[in-house]
Order: sequence, then structure tokens, then C-alpha cells
Amino acid sequence: MKNTAFEKWANFYKEAKEELVWPSETLIRLFKGAYVPGLNKNYQNRKVLDVGFGDANNLVFLGSLGLNLSGTEVAKGICF
Repeated sequence: MKNTAFEKWANFYKEAKEELVWPSETLIRLFKGAYVPGLNKNYQNRKVLDVGFGDANNLVFLGSLGLNLSGTEVAKGICF
């Protein structure tokens, strides 16, 4: 049986899960840094959709900023 892209991602995630415990540094720099001039950093009540959220490491960070969160994942076994 051929693995689909979704199955390959689920397998990769199972193997890499131990190493994927922190939010993305790039995401933190984008939201907390000065990379986007004039960015309104009042995130209260703004919405985010995280496609492929895994263990929700990025969602935890985004939630700490006061964002309204939604997420989707390709395989139930990936979710925390």
C-alpha cells in the first residue's frame, strides 16, 4: 500500500515529536519583534487558524497573546 502525503506527515511527526516542543522561533520573532513596521501588536480578539497544529506548540504561544484560536490537523494521532 502506498503512503499518502498525510500518512507520511503523521509518521514524520511521530518520529520527530520529542524534538518539537517549543513554538517556532520565526513565529515568535514575527509577533514580538520589530520585523513588520507599523504592526498593531494589540492581538486581543483577532483570529488565527493554525493548519497542521500538531501538539499545538505555536497555538499555546499565540493564545498567550490573546488571539482567538482554531486549528486543524491531518491525523488524529498527531494531536495532543
